Amino acid sequence: MTAGGRSVYALGTPVNLTLLKSVLPLVLCIHFARLGVMAGGATAAVALDIFGTPDRHRGLAAAILKRVAPGPGTVALLGLTAVLILLGVQFGYPPLAPSGPFWAGTLTPLLAGLALLSLYRRLLRQGRGMPLRASCGLAGIALVLVSSFLLCCGSGLLVMPEKWPLLEPVPMLLLSWSGTARYLEFTCLSFAATGAVIILLGERTAEPEDARFPRRLGGGMALLFMLAWPPVLLFGLFNLPAIALSGAVWLLAAAALVLAAILALQLAGALIKTEKRRALPILALFLALFALWVLIDHQARENALDEASRGGLDAVLTSAPASEKKPAAGMAPAVVEGKAVFERICAVCHRFEVRLVGPPLDAVVPKYREDPEALKAFIRTPVKRDPAYPEMPKLPLTEAEIEAVAAYLLEKAAP
Repeated sequence: MTAGGRSVYALGTPVNLTLLKSVLPLVLCIHFARLGVMAGGATAAVALDIFGTPDRHRGLAAAILKRVAPGPGTVALLGLTAVLILLGVQFGYPPLAPSGPFWAGTLTPLLAGLALLSLYRRLLRQGRGMPLRASCGLAGIALVLVSSFLLCCGSGLLVMPEKWPLLEPVPMLLLSWSGTARYLEFTCLSFAATGAVIILLGERTAEPEDARFPRRLGGGMALLFMLAWPPVLLFGLFNLPAIALSGAVWLLAAAALVLAAILALQLAGALIKTEKRRALPILALFLALFALWVLIDHQARENALDEASRGGLDAVLTSAPASEKKPAAGMAPAVVEGKAVFERICAVCHRFEVRLVGPPLDAVVPKYREDPEALKAFIRTPVKRDPAYPEMPKLPLTEAEIEAVAAYLLEKAAP
């Protein structure tokens, strides 16, 4: 049997779960931290190159790129981590893992962006054509950020079981507030960490006069984005579905907020007391913050895919009850059509007798027997009513299919 056009098999094995809980968070931390600092550093370098003066700012832009731009080692590292992420997700969440087009759409802009940023670094070093090199730099940054956005949105879907059956028929469901919040968190962390890298460049400058501007630029940039990060993190937490939240998630989030406050104080100190060397400890704290951010996401994902949900969803995806496999003799055509639609889309999250992602339908549908139009209206435009269950997404159903599903539900549900 298939779900959303994919073959369905067991959702996890002990080996796969061990891989996810140990290797995948570490790989994600390395990938996002390196990718983020590269994107943030390239953005700062391009801005200095375009708006700064050649004698004062272009040298700093070149120094930033030397630190963050993709060389062979960076390309190899990001390529390796991307492959490990792909394997971790494919083996850890087999029926739900993104399809080939998703990975192609994520990795292609990443590779193209790395190539363009490498070209921009070469053109800047050679001092060639401002319009050409600025175009290469801006296009490279945009492609890297697009790749990061898609990866964050794909990760966001793994904590939203109610959308799993619709990943194939409705690709736009890739977009979600949860995924968008992850991307904003990543962007703020990346640009803040980039500021710390610029501070480090200033500390390693021999002349105090030459060090002042990098310290102010890096410190101001890091502090601004560091102060923006906690509200974005809270926005992301409050947009997680209830099944993804737990005490462990809130504990990790509290630790991350405390660490963010410490970082903000350190960055403020770097702006005020310029004689002290603070960049390396600050960079270490940023790496720890990236790790906490990845662990929050990982814990939320594991909560959404706990053993009970795995077992229930796997049972639904792999088989249907014998009573539902064949239409009863004399069943009305609309009911037969509704049964087919139900088994194709609705049965991934709903059963009549038991709770899965959604409530047992035998406890819900009878309330609509006196008002079938209200049932159709709910199927047409779902509304969250019970905080114990995730919000049901708007389904890709025609009006005729809505009529048929409603007829089947009213026919099948317990009196």
